[in-house]
Amino acid sequence: MSANPYQQSTEYLTSKMPKLTREQALKHVRAPALGLISVSGLALGLAFVTLLGSVVFFGLRLLAPDEGQAVFVEPAPEETKEQRELRKAREQKLAAEGNFLSLSTVFIAAMSLVLVNAIVLTGAIKMLHLKRHPYAITAAAIAIIPLLSPLAIVGIPFGVWAMIKLGNPEIKRYFTN
Repeated sequence: MSANPYQQSTEYLTSKMPKLTREQALKHVRAPALGLISVSGLALGLAFVTLLGSVVFFGLRLLAPDEGQAVFVEPAPEETKEQRELRKAREQKLAAEGNFLSLSTVFIAAMSLVLVNAIVLTGAIKMLHLKRHPYAITAAAIAIIPLLSPLAIVGIPFGVWAMIKLGNPEIKRYFTN
């Protein structure tokens, strides 16, 4: 019996392909890896600045609420002084709770960004050193997703570029796990 003609043609084609050395493979992944590292590093820095700024801003508002925060309603003519003080205290408490919810929301969003960008950064560093192919693929895949991508539009091209390079079998064989 003869061998599969498709297998023979692919073997012929792959035998004629130039083989990459490890140094050439490193050169191929360097640019997309450095792009992902720089974009995710910048996004991490922005997330930390956002986190710090919001904690300071909302923290100060929690410690010393602004009179303008609470929505004071004009007192009714029959309202007593005790009722007015009780109403003002209730409105200030509601304003403080609103500040806490705002701080919590910003904190959760910023920490999510930190987590996602840390994953991209770690995977890109692994890609730069040709280690842990699954980590590098994960980083590139996250960078392609618009809502998760570091700095959105800037990270997508680097993610696509990295995926193209990581899909090359000649480069993939040099990855160590």
